[in-house]
Amino acid sequence: MSEHDIRAIKEMRDRDAQAARAGDFETLRSLISDEAVVMPPGRNAQVGKADIDAAFAEMSQAPKTYEIIEYTFDLSDPEIVGSLAIEHGAISRNDTKSGGWND
Repeated sequence: MSEHDIRAIKEMRDRDAQAARAGDFETLRSLISDEAVVMPPGRNAQVGKADIDAAFAEMSQAPKTYEIIEYTFDLSDPEIVGSLAIEHGAISRNDTKSGGWND
């Protein structure tokens, strides 16, 4: 993997963390492939564009009743396949949860 690839992945992770902290669901959604499978804890898997779009629409409409304190990545090393970087793992956050979509 080239230095350019590593830098681009780090920049994407930084955009992800900034958008999550800001509650910017439009940016968060733009970072996820339409072919992705998202597996949020305690919920059904979101498979493909329609499921992911519906989940992000629901999250964007919910009142923000928390503040993200910490946002961390525990991901595998990216596998480069053509123009894609594929990672597996988890993104965790600590927040001041008081209800809302992140229950």
